[in-house]
Amino acid sequence: MNTFRLLRPEELLDQWENLNRLLLPALDRSNGELLPDDIRDLVLSGRMFVFTDGEFAVTTEFVFYPRRTVMVAGFGAGKVPDRAVVESVLTEFARRGGAVAIQTYCKDPAMLRYYRRWFHLTPTYTLLEKQL
Repeated sequence: MNTFRLLRPEELLDQWENLNRLLLPALDRSNGELLPDDIRDLVLSGRMFVFTDGEFAVTTEFVFYPRRTVMVAGFGAGKVPDRAVVESVLTEFARRGGAVAIQTYCKDPAMLRYYRRWFHLTPTYTLLEKQL
């Protein structure tokens, strides 16, 4: 697989071993919100989505507030492909899902700088957000 794209749930099961390996470093840096099997179950239930090219994976989910919808880019790890491709694919998916913004959470100051520089997300509260 070379194209960064959304996986269908049945593809997730076929690729779970590799996805688990890719996502573990991101989950290890979290505060214990999820285990790998939780991601699998959330994707299969339609609440969460996984994008991958086989060497990089990122999870997303939508948050529906009464007055706006945002897409949260949650856990990502692996060898990042062309960042413009990742940004384009995730932005288009967010727009199609009705989101007006993309958000992510990070606790590492280096990741804050990374998201600001490469994906143009701006700090809001304790998360990063990109207006669409």
